[in-house]
Amino acid sequence: MPVRADNVGVSGSAPLVGRGLALAGLRAALDGALAGHGSLVLIAGEAGIGKTALAARFAGQAAACGVPVAWGSCAEGDGAPAFWPWTQVLRATGGLAEGEDHVGPRTAAPDGGAPGGAADRFAVFDRVTSLLRDSAAGRGLVVVLDDLHWADPDSLALLEFAARQLAGQRLLLVGCYRDVEAGDRLRRAAAAAEVTRLGGLEAAHVGELMAQVAAEPVPEDAAARMQARTGGNPLFVRELTRLLQARPPGEDRWSWAETVDSVRGVIDRRLARLSQACIRMLTLAALDGAAVRPWLLARVLGDDPGLAVLAEEAAAARVLVAEDGGSRLRFAHDLFCEVLAADLPAPARRRGHHDLGAALEAARAEGAVVHPAELAAHFGAAAAAGDGAAGERALRGAIGRI
Repeated sequence: MPVRADNVGVSGSAPLVGRGLALAGLRAALDGALAGHGSLVLIAGEAGIGKTALAARFAGQAAACGVPVAWGSCAEGDGAPAFWPWTQVLRATGGLAEGEDHVGPRTAAPDGGAPGGAADRFAVFDRVTSLLRDSAAGRGLVVVLDDLHWADPDSLALLEFAARQLAGQRLLLVGCYRDVEAGDRLRRAAAAAEVTRLGGLEAAHVGELMAQVAAEPVPEDAAARMQARTGGNPLFVRELTRLLQARPPGEDRWSWAETVDSVRGVIDRRLARLSQACIRMLTLAALDGAAVRPWLLARVLGDDPGLAVLAEEAAAARVLVAEDGGSRLRFAHDLFCEVLAADLPAPARRRGHHDLGAALEAARAEGAVVHPAELAAHFGAAAAAGDGAAGERALRGAIGRI
């Protein structure tokens, strides 16, 4: 059966920075598949981290070597029919029968799965895997399933089934998903797969990506600031670099204060999944800076429902990350702090800075090491937001007399 590779959909020729090791791992998996050792490889990470770009680059390389590639993307929301990504794959491989335009039923059952019983679903699973096995028998086959965090339950069940049928096959299954949005079924599939987790780019790679976007060299200190600001997320790096490029002539191109709208949208969606109690804790923490001090937050918020629980919630969503073996927490990147603080009304900002300053002041009176500059910063911010009484305390902190 001839296999078409005309639905890759994402260009594999776009610059790919800092992913050489991950790309080499995918090529090794392909070599194994071509030798008859098929496998499932999942690429996981946050939105904008480069999962699809990595898969597209790999798909382009596989196609250039004569290996057919079929690409299926999951759709967000409830409008897509069951098995939608697999339908796209079979369209690409020519596996649909004449007059057939979809795998299985056209509409989903009320529970999100396909209509019919287990036997009907098994028949679909067996048919799809048989078609893919036949397609891969000659030159091999790479199947890429993108945005699996949006996949319907039956598509994920089919993925689990197909992964168990790969022994002796020249078939490589590659899936991409946002790990912070993965449900139980997808996590179960990931437990039986080789998972490549993408993190943020290092400062040197951030500088390389900025230079590609700007088409000019980028100072090392600007790349280091960008890495701290974005956590090395390639989407954020590209968007903020374009924002800096758009500045009027004469301004310092590599300094900034704005947050580009498309980046803010990604962050807003991440924060929207958190509880209100967690958002309240994070907002207060953002006023204190990128490094999170649980003891200080506990002085202001108390420990109900439990700061540790809220911190775990934020860490699971990759808003906070652990450092030094888990002994310290900080925001994954500075943009979280900026978005949280920017959304805060002036009265709440004033109150937050005042409460943080007062808590630090009390801790210092009890013998804790608190630098006067910290007190000056919080009371000064409270004064700037309209707290007249905080002005004198800010001045005393500035001269080290508080």
